[in-house]
Order: sequence, then C-alpha cells, then structure tokens
Amino acid sequence: VLVVEKFSSDKFDVVARDRLEICRRQAATALANALEVHSLPLLGLSRGIRRAGRLFGFQSLTHFSLAIVAALLLGGGFVAAFCFVQVEFTITARGRLQPVEQQDIFATSDGVVESTSVRHGDEVEAGEILVQLRNTELDYETERLLGDLSTTRAKLQAIQAARVVDGRNRQQVGLHNAEIERLKQMLTGMERQQAILKRQREDLSVRASVAGHVMSWEANKSLVSRPVRQGQRLMTIARLDGPWQLELDVPDEEIGHVLQARRTSGDEAIAVRFVLLTDPATSQQGTVADVGLATVVTGDHQPTVHVLVDVDADELNSPRPGAGVVAHFHCGRRSIGYVWFRRFWEELRMHMLI
Repeated sequence: VLVVEKFSSDKFDVVARDRLEICRRQAATALANALEVHSLPLLGLSRGIRRAGRLFGFQSLTHFSLAIVAALLLGGGFVAAFCFVQVEFTITARGRLQPVEQQDIFATSDGVVESTSVRHGDEVEAGEILVQLRNTELDYETERLLGDLSTTRAKLQAIQAARVVDGRNRQQVGLHNAEIERLKQMLTGMERQQAILKRQREDLSVRASVAGHVMSWEANKSLVSRPVRQGQRLMTIARLDGPWQLELDVPDEEIGHVLQARRTSGDEAIAVRFVLLTDPATSQQGTVADVGLATVVTGDHQPTVHVLVDVDADELNSPRPGAGVVAHFHCGRRSIGYVWFRRFWEELRMHMLI
C-alpha cells in the first residue's frame, strides 16, 4: 500500500498523479528487492561477520572473510599436524640402580649377635665369617652332653674291668656283657647328638654366601648384642665389579604402553634412556630385560609394576647401589596430538566407558 498525504486544499492534478505513478513503480521494485534479499540464507551470519569486521578494523567484508578463511586454514593445519605428524612417544618412570649379583645374609640360627667381623664397604670372600652368634641353650646342651658322655664312658670302662675280674663266673659275665652293650648303644646315641650339636654350633657362624662388598650401613654397630631369629636378614653383600641393572617402578596406568611396545617390537628389546640423580648431566641407555607379572603397591600407596633394565656397567661413572634414576621408555612413535594431550583423552575415555 502506498499512502500519499497532501498538505494543501488543491486536488491532485494529472501531473501529480503521473509523478505518484513513477514513485509507485520504483518503490514496488525496491520493496521487492528488499524482500528477496531478506529471504537469502545466512543473511544473519553475513551481517554478524560484517559487524565483527568493523569491530576489528576491517572496512571491507571481503578482507574480513579472507582473514577468517586464513585463520580456518591455519587452524586446520594445526589440527592436521596434531593428527598426522609423528613424534617419539616415551613413558617416564623412577627407580634405582642396583648390582645384579647381590645376596641378603640371613641368620642361620636363633641367638644373640656376639660379634661382627666386617663393616660397611668391606670386601669379603665367599665362605668368610661375617657374624658370630651365641646361643646359651646350645651351650648348656653341649656341656650337659659332654658330661653325660664322660660319665657313660667311665661306666663302660668300669664294667669292662669288672668283666675281666669275674671272668670265671659265667652268669656274672653275661650280666656284664648286657650292660656293656647297653652303654655302647647309649654312647652311640650321644655321639649322634654331639654331631648334631656340632653342626648347630657351626651354624652360629654366619658366613658370606658370595664374594662382594658389605652394603649394610654400620652393620657392626647395629647388630652387636642384638637377639636374632633364624631367617632374619642381617646384611647384604653385593658384587660391585659385576653387571648392573635398573629396578624401575612404572605406574600401573602407564605399563600398558610399555607392554604394547614390547609386543610390537618382537625380538628387539625396548630402548630406555635414563639419568642417574648422582650424575644428572649424563644421559645413558639400556634395554628392558624383564617386566613384572603383578602390580604391587609401593610405600606411597601407588600401584606400580617392577621393570628390570639391563645397562652397560662400563658406561657408568662410579655407580652407587640404590642411586635414584629417572628413565624414559621409548614406546614407538605416535601423533603429536596424542603425545601432548593423551592424559586428557585417556581420562575422557575412562569416564565415558564407566
């Protein structure tokens, strides 16, 4: 509808009507074009882009659109890089350096530590006496048995002498022979007991089962006059000039990556780069030797899996048993996005599955 308002009393003449007709046709065309433009799809988005372009200083919609396309291409490039660019994937674990050949020394009998002949760091040979125990009950049994043996042997000698004197009395000789046989049997049993007590007394001398160095700190001070039970650990002997290995505690949530890398590597051992906390400036390499079959809980109540790593002892610089280690397991190559954000994805996947 076109409404015309005239502020005079004159009526519309022919000229005015012709002009109104021209205005009507142009207005109708403009309105039709406006309705057509208003019905175009994404018109609101286009207007929003234009307003955003003006906000950021772009006077032309074309320039702003090109900037958006460039930003999308750059973002797509980053996403493609995260998905397809492969980088080294490593798992970090902590542990300690230990000699392979080490042996715990246990008490071989109940008793009280009488003396120790070694100190921390001393080198010992296999079979060398390390700790001397004392057992008062064993001393008592030994002394009692020696007294019984002496008494029985004296009785035997007396009966044998009496048999010689009563040699003509057959009845008396028979009694003497029976008593002599009984005493001999008693002596045989006592001698067996004496042999057992001798072995038990030998067990009071705790010996080194392997050659090496004493690892226990101030063993001579902490053990003297201390009562111990059979099977109780007294000290540790280790061979420092032999092979060494890493004892690593891999977190339970990370061990799956190590096992997967081990399966895919086949016969090839998994490489491990590690740094000793006593020598943090030097990075060294080893290979996985064994992976524990069970998960254990460490002192800080964290579930971990023990992993043994073989290392080259010649490359170690003054190794110290029990030295702290930070190690990285090389578990193949993965996309950079997974390596950077894998913990986020693993947490998300875990919560989605539960």
